Amino acid sequence: MKLEGDGDLSILYSASVSEIISFKTQQWHTTNYALLLYAVLVAIAKTTSNLQCFEIVILYLVALAIFGVGVYVIYTLFASLDVRRRRLVHIRKKMPERFREAWRCGESAEKFPDNPDDKIKLSWLFYSVLCLGLIITLWLLTKLT
Repeated sequence: MKLEGDGDLSILYSASVSEIISFKTQQWHTTNYALLLYAVLVAIAKTTSNLQCFEIVILYLVALAIFGVGVYVIYTLFASLDVRRRRLVHIRKKMPERFREAWRCGESAEKFPDNPDDKIKLSWLFYSVLCLGLIITLWLLTKLT
């Protein structure tokens, strides 16, 4: 995207969009890796016989740690996404009217407000998947040990 006389804003806009894409990808990767690690814990419990009490406790603690780290990373990425979204709003306010009109698909600013708080946020999905994965993992560890 290149607008006349607004090179700095164009660069910042493009960088912000790229960062948002990157952060969203990292959220999915974080959730997927957490689920993979939960599966590894279950596999360890399933393939190892005669686990000692402290080994079982370690498996439970590792599952809780995976959940905690996953929630922290997802939360941090959401905070970063929010900053980038707010930055985009400020950049769009400084862009020419023809850009803002195109961004709104020709609609008026009243009908199509530029509010980052109205964006769909999938935090509930990521947190739910991490929580459900933890519950299932703890349940399976209990059944297998």
